[in-house]
Amino acid sequence: NRSSDLERRVHAFAMMAERVRRRREAEESGMRQVEERRRRIEDEIFRQLVKVHQMSVDTYLEDIVLGSIDRTADQQARLEVQKKAEKINEVAHALESGRSKLESEEMVAELVHTFLLPEVEKQTNREKVKHQQRKHIVAAHHVIHDEGEKIIEAYKVRGKREISVKEDESQTDLSSSESQIDRP
Repeated sequence: NRSSDLERRVHAFAMMAERVRRRREAEESGMRQVEERRRRIEDEIFRQLVKVHQMSVDTYLEDIVLGSIDRTADQQARLEVQKKAEKINEVAHALESGRSKLESEEMVAELVHTFLLPEVEKQTNREKVKHQQRKHIVAAHHVIHDEGEKIIEAYKVRGKREISVKEDESQTDLSSSESQIDRP
């Protein structure tokens, strides 16, 4: 009897211990799952953050490289233009020194004829066109003005007629209403 009580008690304690162990394991398992989920979220946040920082660094470095390329290209282009200008200047001086005054004057005259005279002709033609257009504009203005004056006069005359007609109508209406009032 005692031994069976003892066995039952031991068995009950074993069962309680097993329940407590399972409950703790379940709690720990749940805590592990929560911790793993939190760790995955933090890892994803970290990856996204690193990605953003990497993109920022890439953009920054790209801007530096592009700016450097632009400055270098600009400097190189300026140097090339200066070198070519110097060569052209040297060639021009060499040609100038080999020419006589008459040849130089002919060259200047040719340049003036090639560059300046066409521009002067263009300006002269523009002025002629403006002058011709101005004549037509003034004529159109006079026609419009004259027609406008005629229309205004017609409205004035018509307006006076309408006013006198309205006065006549109102007097007629007034006399007819007076005659109706006089009648019982």
